[in-house]
Amino acid sequence: MRTKTLLLTAAFSAAGVIASMAAGVSSVNVVGYINASVPPGFSFIANQLVGASSKLSDLIPNPPSGTVLYSWDGGFVADPFDQLGDSTWGNGDLTLTPGGGALIFNPDSKNFTVTFVGEVKQGTLTTTIPKGFSFVSSQVPQDGDIDALSYQGKDGDVVYLWDNGFVAYPYNQLGDDSWGAVTPHLGVGQSALIFSANGGSWTRNFTVQ
Repeated sequence: MRTKTLLLTAAFSAAGVIASMAAGVSSVNVVGYINASVPPGFSFIANQLVGASSKLSDLIPNPPSGTVLYSWDGGFVADPFDQLGDSTWGNGDLTLTPGGGALIFNPDSKNFTVTFVGEVKQGTLTTTIPKGFSFVSSQVPQDGDIDALSYQGKDGDVVYLWDNGFVAYPYNQLGDDSWGAVTPHLGVGQSALIFSANGGSWTRNFTVQ
């Protein structure tokens, strides 16, 4: 087993990521980092690498004062940064792991960068999706439409992305087994909010060769 170091950025296409990881290398551990750019206002974020720590305080140690991360626990749960002027998160032990995600609010007028460091997961990768709302992401750091990233939509699924407000992408709304005119698209380092009528899973087999 060999180890290959890789730089992943949110600008890579799916083909570019896979080509970079697979070119001329057999049976490798792929380690590197993702630079996720967080724009002003709300956006979705995901940690898609397995690193030394998955705690929020380690992953995003020094965002702008007033940054808020929203997780989901029967509703949005706000976790503010520097609320008491102590440069800490309200709950720094909150974890972000591959397959999950969060909504983040950047109070500044400019982007800031979050750098995730670690190893790309390989093998049979399964993310459990509970009934109702949850945050989800591809466990493999790739840019692509959600079906190209191996998520199989189910009746009653609605994926929510952010574009100056929540944008809903219902599955099979017209009985055509599709996401409609536009398929939800996820970038590297990006999650989504999903509503699942019955729960399920997101499974993908992925190996770097």
